[in-house]
Amino acid sequence: LNKYQKNAILDDSPATLVNARVGSGKTTVLISKIFYLLSQEKITLNDIVVLTFTNKAADEIKKRVISIYPDVDVNKEMIYFGTFHSVALKLLKTILPIEELGYCKDFSIIDPDDYEFLAQRVTYDQNFQIKFANKLPQRLEAYKLGKKLFGNMKEEDEIELLVRYLKQEKIKQNQMDFDDLIQNAVVLLKNYDFHPKWIIVDEFQDCDLCQLEFIKMMLSPETKIFAVGDPNQMIYSWRGSQQNLFSEFKTQYNAKELTLPINYRSTKKILEVAKCFLKDQNNLVGIKKQGSNVIIKNHYDPFNEAQYLSDEIIKLRTKNIEFKDIAIFYRLQKQSKQVEEALTRAKIPFEVSIRKTLKDIPVLDWFVKLLKVSINPSDTNALILLFINSQFGEKLTVPQAKQILTTDNNSITGLLCKKIYNFKDWCKEHLSPESVNDIYDYFDLDSYLLPTSSQFKENKQYVNNLLNQIYSYITNKKLDLLTGMTEFTNSSSLYGVNIL
Repeated sequence: LNKYQKNAILDDSPATLVNARVGSGKTTVLISKIFYLLSQEKITLNDIVVLTFTNKAADEIKKRVISIYPDVDVNKEMIYFGTFHSVALKLLKTILPIEELGYCKDFSIIDPDDYEFLAQRVTYDQNFQIKFANKLPQRLEAYKLGKKLFGNMKEEDEIELLVRYLKQEKIKQNQMDFDDLIQNAVVLLKNYDFHPKWIIVDEFQDCDLCQLEFIKMMLSPETKIFAVGDPNQMIYSWRGSQQNLFSEFKTQYNAKELTLPINYRSTKKILEVAKCFLKDQNNLVGIKKQGSNVIIKNHYDPFNEAQYLSDEIIKLRTKNIEFKDIAIFYRLQKQSKQVEEALTRAKIPFEVSIRKTLKDIPVLDWFVKLLKVSINPSDTNALILLFINSQFGEKLTVPQAKQILTTDNNSITGLLCKKIYNFKDWCKEHLSPESVNDIYDYFDLDSYLLPTSSQFKENKQYVNNLLNQIYSYITNKKLDLLTGMTEFTNSSSLYGVNIL
C-alpha cells in the first residue's frame, strides 16, 4: 500500500470520505479497510454493512474476504454485504416489520419490463388520462424526481393518481419494484433499532437522495461510516445522483476527506487526455510509462468509420499484433453492424461480445414468470403476462387472461392454474434442493414448449440449464427448495442471470 492508501485504512474518524481517483486502488483500499477492522479492531462481519452499486463488486469483496478468512460463512456472517437494493431486500425479508406497510414476508420483486406492463394495464383499466402515454416509463421516472409536467405540457394530468394506484396495486399483489426496496426500508428503519458499527460505501459518488437517507437511517452516534468514491466518475446523474454530494457529506457528518491520487492503471498519455475531463486536473499522478498517443479520428459516416477500423487492424497485424489482442468498443449495440460487415469483407476474424439476459431468450423469460407467479400467486400481473405470451403461453388476449383469475375450468389453462396455485404446497413436500429437477415434470413443460417446433430441443435445454443453475444457487446457500426458489427469482429480477 502507498502512504495515501495506508492513511485511509488506518483513519478512525467517525466519518471518512476517500476521494479515490481513477485507477488509484479504490477496491484494494476498501477491502483492506475490512481486513483491518476484522484483524485489528476486532469488529465482526455481522457488525459491518458494505454497500455497492453492482453485484459484481459485492461478489468480488466477498471473495477477497473468503480468501483470507476461508472459514467465514457468507450466508450468515456477510449478510449485509451487497448492493443497496440487496441489503434493503435482506432487511425487509428478515428483521423489518413490512406487515406494517401491508406486505407479507414472501413478497416478490417486479422487474422494470413487467412494471411497465402493469402501469400500462392500470392506465387502460382505470381510464387514467395520461399524456405522452407512449413514454410511460420516462414519465414515471420523471415523477420520482418531482416532475409532474413532461415535454411541452402546460397543465398536470393524472400521473399522480396513476402512481398512487400503482402503489396500492403492488401491495395487493405483494410486489415491490427496485425503488420500493430502499424507500420501504427507509420508512421502517426510522422506528427500528438496526445500527451496525461500520458502514462502508463503494462508488459513493453515485448515491441518490434516497440511498443517502437509507444510510442515514442505519447510523447511530456510535456508527462509523467510510465512503469511497470519485466525483469525476459519476454515472447516475440522470436518475438523481447529486453533483455536490461530497461537499454535502462533509458538511453533514463533519467528515474527514482523504485522497488517493496515484493512478496505477493508465499510461501517462491516457491520463493527459483524461485530465481534459476532470474537475481537479492536478490531483492525479501516474506511475506508468508514457505510452502511445491517443488518436481521435473523425469520419464522414459509419461506413467510412468501419472501413478505417478494418484498415487499421490490417496494419497492426503486419506489426505482428495478434487479432486476439485488438478490441473495438462502441456505445450502442446497433453500431456493431457496419463494423462487422467491414471486418467480414476484409476476412478479419472477430467475435461480438453480447451478454445474454432472460429477456433475450423467450423461453426463459416465460419460464421465470411461471416460477414467479407460482411462488407468489398474488402476482396477477405476472399471471396475465404468462398467459398472453404468444409463443409459450395460452396465446390469450388480456381480457381472456383476466377471466382466468376468477374462472376455474378443466381446460389445459385451468390445469396449469392449479399447478401454479399448488406449487408452494408441492415445495413444502419436496424440501430437498434435488427436487428442482422435478419441476420440469411438475409443470408438464413438454406441453408448453411446443414439442413440434424446430426449437423444442434447444428450449428444453435452456430450461434444464436454468434449473441446474437454480440447484447450484440453492445448494451453495444451503436453503430449502421454496426459500431458494424465492431468493433466486428475486435475484434474477435485481441482477439478471448469466445464461449458460
